[in-house]
Amino acid sequence: MLAVATAGLSVAAVSSRQQVQVQRDEARSRQVANLAVSLREEYPATAAQFAVSAHALEPTREAVVAVLDAAAGPH
Repeated sequence: MLAVATAGLSVAAVSSRQQVQVQRDEARSRQVANLAVSLREEYPATAAQFAVSAHALEPTREAVVAVLDAAAGPH
């Protein structure tokens, strides 16, 4: 019985850790995407690189928008 409880706790811990990692990657993606958007006018090539990096971290809505903005070119 103790082994079953221990196994259940281990699965829960791994699942919790994975969820935290996904949340961390999403937050980082949003931060990098926001940086890309803020650099777009002055440094479009750098902004495009940041946008792609943000999308690679996690394809958040902000990262997708940053990539599309970068592909559209400077305003």
